[in-house]
Amino acid sequence: MAVATKTIEMVRWSAIARLGDYDHSFYELKDIYKIHSDHEINDDWYVINDDYFQIELLEFENAKKVDFYILRTESDEGINLVFSDTDFSDGWFYTNENINMVINKHKILSGNSTFEPYFIIYTEITLENGDVIRTSKLPIYNK
Repeated sequence: MAVATKTIEMVRWSAIARLGDYDHSFYELKDIYKIHSDHEINDDWYVINDDYFQIELLEFENAKKVDFYILRTESDEGINLVFSDTDFSDGWFYTNENINMVINKHKILSGNSTFEPYFIIYTEITLENGDVIRTSKLPIYNK
C-alpha cells in the first residue's frame, strides 16, 4: 500500500473512531489529555512506542470520580472500564505498565491473521452535583 494511501486510511479510521465527538477536533485533544508515555502523533493517532502507558485527564479538580474506558476498534467486545479514580489529590491518571495486555496486541484470529492494536480511550467524569460528563475520544495505536 502506498504511503499516501495508508495515511488517508489512518486519518479516516481515526475520524470514524471519534464519530460523535463534535465538540472538539483531534488537535484539541491535547487540551483534554496529557500522555506521559513515549509517543508521537501520526496520521491523527497517538502512537504509543512502548508497553508503558500513562494518561492524565486535565482539569476537573472538583470532580467526585473519573472512570477511564477503552474500546478496541477492531473487535466487537464493546467498551471496557479499565480504571476508576475517586481521589484527585495526585491528579486524574490512568497508568498501565503493560498496555498490550489490555488491548491484546496483535491477537491471532482464525487462521494466521492478526489484528492491529487500535483503540480509543475516553473518560466519564462524575461532578460534585452528580452530573456525568463524557470527554472526547482519544485514538491510540500501540506499536
